[in-house]
Amino acid sequence: MVVGDLSDNRPRALDLPAMLDVLAQTIVNALGFEVAVVNIVESARRVVAVSVAGPAEVRHHILGSSGTLSNWRRLLDSGQGWGRLVFIDHAVVDYDDVCDLTSWVPDVDASDDPGVWHPDDVLLAPLWSSDGSLLGVLSVDLPRGGRRPDDDTRTSLEAFAVSAALAVEHATLRA
Repeated sequence: MVVGDLSDNRPRALDLPAMLDVLAQTIVNALGFEVAVVNIVESARRVVAVSVAGPAEVRHHILGSSGTLSNWRRLLDSGQGWGRLVFIDHAVVDYDDVCDLTSWVPDVDASDDPGVWHPDDVLLAPLWSSDGSLLGVLSVDLPRGGRRPDDDTRTSLEAFAVSAALAVEHATLRA
């Protein structure tokens, strides 16, 4: 008979940053975006990018950047509702006029085709708590295939946003 230390085989709960890293990477792998960023409200005034999945250059540029909660709210208010998501159409909203947040613009060709993703388009998934307060924002960019995401992809992204919000809220309650 062999008896070993079973503690190494027990399932372990991931801490919040690790959980959000897994979530962002899963969005990149499963939903067809090249970039996913999770931004978390850290205080009544600050929102911080805590997880970035995608190319190293994006990670180095965005991870740890922060902005004011008021800037994030302005950005969310300026977009078009796509269900629970917020789409910032480059042709309708000038990102730089709306807010002052750290951003990364992909080096891809722009197109006049309204179905094609433009480098200045922004797709956000707000992370809402059960009481309706903003916990954070999930941001995605560069959909594979170069087209704006279809209804199925948007529905899946909404589900990921709900999962992220639950994880953040749960971690906040346990802290």
